[in-house]
Amino acid sequence: MSENSSSKKRTVTVKKIRRRMTLVYTLLLIAVFIVGSLIAAEVNERQLTNELADKVTALDLTLARSAEDFVFYAETDCTRVFMSDAAKFDPLDGSVDEGEKSAALNDVKAQLLELSAGRHYNDFFIIYSDGSSVGNISKGEEERLAKAGFESLEKLLDGGSDRWFAENVPNGEKICYIRRFSENAVFMLSFYSDELDGLVSGSGVVSIIADENDVVIAGNSDCVSGEKIPQKYLSLFNDTNGECAVADGYVASSIKTDNGWTAVAAYEMPTPFFKSADALGAMLAALAALAAASVLVGTLSCMDYSAMTVAKPNNEFIDNVTGALNEYGLDEKVSEMLDTLVVGSTCAMIAIAPDDAENIKPTISLRSWNAMRMRIIETAEKYFFKRRFHIARINEDHIVLFVDFSEFDIFKAHENLRTSCEGLCKAFENFALTEGGDILINISIGASIYPDNAEDFDALLEQAEAARKLAEAEDGCAFRMYTPEKGGGQHQSGKP
Repeated sequence: MSENSSSKKRTVTVKKIRRRMTLVYTLLLIAVFIVGSLIAAEVNERQLTNELADKVTALDLTLARSAEDFVFYAETDCTRVFMSDAAKFDPLDGSVDEGEKSAALNDVKAQLLELSAGRHYNDFFIIYSDGSSVGNISKGEEERLAKAGFESLEKLLDGGSDRWFAENVPNGEKICYIRRFSENAVFMLSFYSDELDGLVSGSGVVSIIADENDVVIAGNSDCVSGEKIPQKYLSLFNDTNGECAVADGYVASSIKTDNGWTAVAAYEMPTPFFKSADALGAMLAALAALAAASVLVGTLSCMDYSAMTVAKPNNEFIDNVTGALNEYGLDEKVSEMLDTLVVGSTCAMIAIAPDDAENIKPTISLRSWNAMRMRIIETAEKYFFKRRFHIARINEDHIVLFVDFSEFDIFKAHENLRTSCEGLCKAFENFALTEGGDILINISIGASIYPDNAEDFDALLEQAEAARKLAEAEDGCAFRMYTPEKGGGQHQSGKP
């Protein structure tokens, strides 16, 4: 073979190798770009889903609280009747003769009319076991009770003291509230469900308020009052996905109110950009210019930001380490909260801290210790998610919450307070010093009740801390409720 032929052959071979390498690197670059873009888009979609879940949950919580506020006024009016002379009169106990009974019933009717003045109630009356009634009773309700009798309300109460329920009437759906006054008397008020329509107005988010049987009381979109919640929304919630669900193209939240109603908020997920054909073509067309940006966006999208990064160091009420309130911020928020509480409200100042912090803290890094503080805060926030509360870090490692436990029944409020604090104590059992670590630390919890123990911030905080110190002396995680006669706390729960 001649030298020229050999040189030509080598030249052709080098060109082929160069072309193949160019093709391979081009395909590799395209593959890296597409995979990076899809990963970035997937991460962004997850972030969008989480943000939507937070927003929908917040909207649902607002909807549930609005519904509770709405029925609160009705229950308050019922309490006003219960505390009046109208509730004390019983025409069947034989204490009033027939001649005085008519005048007494007229007095009761006048009191009921006065107590319901300015309200848009359809019914506002007391019915007695003999079938007689006094007050404002609609014609339809009067006819229904004439057939069903006093026993129908007793059956609805089912041994309880009060109950909310819905009735379908010719003019729509009627929401009713009944409460037992005595063995011979039951009070009832009602209003049409359109009174709740203002709570579910608006577009973009599906809002539903339903009774305990999942019958829609008020709703927008394709929800009809008096009918069952559409199955496409009901099917989103089960034991697996809990109260917040991301399924079937929806992000949805469901919350039970104190009176047994269900508040549902649902948002239809937007179609992700990268799943369309046009978007894929655009990504390929912009390969050269966006390859580096794709890697950068993918990296930034996956970055974790600590609470110290997002904290506002210039805010005098914010703790720079955790991003929660500091003592001044908590004092300010609690003072505002106390000014808005109604008479009979029940709240608690709850102090939380790790045991033996002074000896444990030097054994680990400051970053790990701060992460442990954040996990304490996150655990407490998740536990009191359904309640109105403020949380702060004070005195280095002490986490303090002020939680509203107000209920219509004050005894129920105190019981819920005690049960919640005991449950919070159990939530901190097996609490590791570092996430996923083997070293366990004990958490002590103390609580002081407003207004039973004190009515100002400083006193409540001091009492809660005194109770917590007594809990710290216990073995394991422990909780104590402040009791003045013992100068600190009464043991409630913890390891023996």
